Amino acid sequence: MISPVNEAPKTVEEAYDLCEGTIKGLACKYATKKGIELDEAMSVCHQGFMLAWQKFNPNAGAKFNTWVHTQISFELRNHDKREFRHRKRFGELCGDEVLQLIEKETPSTGELVQKVYSRVSEDAREAITFALANERLKKREVRKHFREVAKWPNHKADNVWREVRNAFAD
Repeated sequence: MISPVNEAPKTVEEAYDLCEGTIKGLACKYATKKGIELDEAMSVCHQGFMLAWQKFNPNAGAKFNTWVHTQISFELRNHDKREFRHRKRFGELCGDEVLQLIEKETPSTGELVQKVYSRVSEDAREAITFALANERLKKREVRKHFREVAKWPNHKADNVWREVRNAFAD
């Protein structure tokens, strides 16, 4: 048994056993608060746990369980910010009406993207993937990328974004 005083667990399994209640509690609270699947929340919490395990420094003065709670909380907040940025990104590229549809449709942008992927062309999939991967770019920079790098003419880019907008509207 680990003493609660700043001592690091020897194995990941031991650490997980020590913090399992914290992990499950935070996942349930987050899933309920944000209206997402419990499995998705647990996945984010496990990522936070693994980061905490890797970065824990027993000489820093914090208990391991406290450190895990803090890291998981940061990871949950970051997950929330990523989801918000993805929704905002779709709104910038496809129009505000699409952003409203996304928010009504599902709390998870990833689920919506999967639905849309099955209904759009390969070019539209490429545009969505690029836009999400380069979320800091403005709409005109994304269009420039497709004109210069992908060698798309303007009418093709316009048609692709129209297709994406229509797919989200359906």
